[in-house]
Amino acid sequence: MVYTKKIILLIFVSTIYLAGLTLAHFYNTDFGNITVTKVVIPGQPKIVGLSYQPKEASHQTPLPAVVLTHGISSSKQMMSSIALELAKNGFITLTTDLIGHGDSEGTFSDFAKETVDKTLGIKTALQYLVTQPYVNSSQIGLVGHSLGAGAIRATVATSSNIKATVFIAGGIGENIKEPEYGTLNTTFPKNLLLIIGEHDTLFNIKETKRELNPIFGSSSEIMPNQIYGNFSEETARSLVIPKTTHLLELIDQTTISEIVNWMKTSLSQEKISEEPSLTYLNREIGVSIGLAAFTSLIFPFSSIIIDRFPSLKKGDTELKGNLKDSQVLIIWGILGLLLFLPTFFVGSMIPFPPLIFGNSFSWWLFTTAIVGLLIAQIILPKFMAIKVKIKCTLTQFFNKTNIIIATAIFLLLYSIVGISEIIFLTDLRIIIVPLFKSLATSKRILAFFTFIPFYLTYFFVEGLYLYKLRTPSTKSNQIKNLIKAIIIRTAPYLALVALHYLPMFLFNIRIFPSFVGFIMEFILGIIPLFLITIIYSWWFYKKTNNLAIGTVINTLLFSWVSAAIFPISI
Repeated sequence: MVYTKKIILLIFVSTIYLAGLTLAHFYNTDFGNITVTKVVIPGQPKIVGLSYQPKEASHQTPLPAVVLTHGISSSKQMMSSIALELAKNGFITLTTDLIGHGDSEGTFSDFAKETVDKTLGIKTALQYLVTQPYVNSSQIGLVGHSLGAGAIRATVATSSNIKATVFIAGGIGENIKEPEYGTLNTTFPKNLLLIIGEHDTLFNIKETKRELNPIFGSSSEIMPNQIYGNFSEETARSLVIPKTTHLLELIDQTTISEIVNWMKTSLSQEKISEEPSLTYLNREIGVSIGLAAFTSLIFPFSSIIIDRFPSLKKGDTELKGNLKDSQVLIIWGILGLLLFLPTFFVGSMIPFPPLIFGNSFSWWLFTTAIVGLLIAQIILPKFMAIKVKIKCTLTQFFNKTNIIIATAIFLLLYSIVGISEIIFLTDLRIIIVPLFKSLATSKRILAFFTFIPFYLTYFFVEGLYLYKLRTPSTKSNQIKNLIKAIIIRTAPYLALVALHYLPMFLFNIRIFPSFVGFIMEFILGIIPLFLITIIYSWWFYKKTNNLAIGTVINTLLFSWVSAAIFPISI
């Protein structure tokens, strides 16, 4: 009977997963009015994108087209909300992975070299798009976010047929003054829309406005939401400042509406009578349902498997500590927070693992684990009756059965995502942070294995603190134990997020300005990952009284996410 209930639960969660992705698929294709396809553009390197083609597009009725691209450490799906809404309004859209990002090939670390394509593959994508018979090659627009804004600016500098350009939080500033990017003025690029979030930490709005005077052809202060120049002469300029941040600009309704209207006026020569009807958030609801169900699949999966191996439930009896929750929070919770920025920057100078930001991320967690382990072995025994028997714990940890089961569960989850991507052409993400997607290139597969020793060390030490060194809870308090573990792991980072965002939104005060503030936004993606792994480690420790399976699964999941989303550097 119990086994039957677990099968029913597995079927139920799987149904929710499929229902969520099906809902997302229907909205992503506008219920059959748009054809979405994965596009592989051959070349050196190969560029991969997603094409959104309205059903009315044909050789007889070619439509205007827009190429869109993302910022650093992102992917083509992150621009898909804008691409979808443009396609609904009669544009062919192609959202691409930049060189070294997502499914595209190449290496991003070569970006600074003089011989490297500053368009990061956008020129290749543009050349492909204008050759399609259903595209009106005389009506082309470009949209880029952050790093992608610089890439499309370099593209415009080499292409005379671009009729409209949108820079989102990028494309201007001291970082892109090389000749390859062209000189911004009242005619270059044609019909320029600049969007910068009011709380974008990479931009000071007052200073940015002063930089725009020669570009907008005005000696007075540039006012948001006004048209400078005119569309008929292709000199139109406008500045939009939505109330959002760098990370959230791509899903901001004001941003998306302004882009749709800008492209309509620039390319279709339409007079805008009303705001476009946006449905991309409905798609994101479907993706979120799918993500929630996907992360829940592990519970019925593991229950069915563990029930087949009764020996796994014996666990171990070594190393029962007596640290209070507050002590674990101070040692383990605060430790990672204190080491975040120092090790993040130091790690960025170490070219291993071979992914930009991925190296910083892995060295941060690895350093946290090593310092935490030294505290447990050297400092705690001097003040408390705690002795960490590492050799004994590792002997139980590196049990062949545990590792095989954890690996099998991971491979099953990975296979589900791979099949879903083929069917639904979407990935599982939180906000605009892609969490689970296929490793599409050999470099990403190799990078996956380089992360394993870093995260294995981290999750092993985390398990020691949360489930061995802490005062053990009774079985009747397991949910309470989970809540405490979640608080210990996430509270310091939630506090940091509050310190970063609350003064910014309430008083327009930036505690962490410029690039440091940009790094702070990574925490918005880190917290959900920590939440998922804490729940998994609690679940498997509850089921087996052992750290092994939870540690291995969390290691593989973190390695997967890291290898999939960070830019390739070598």
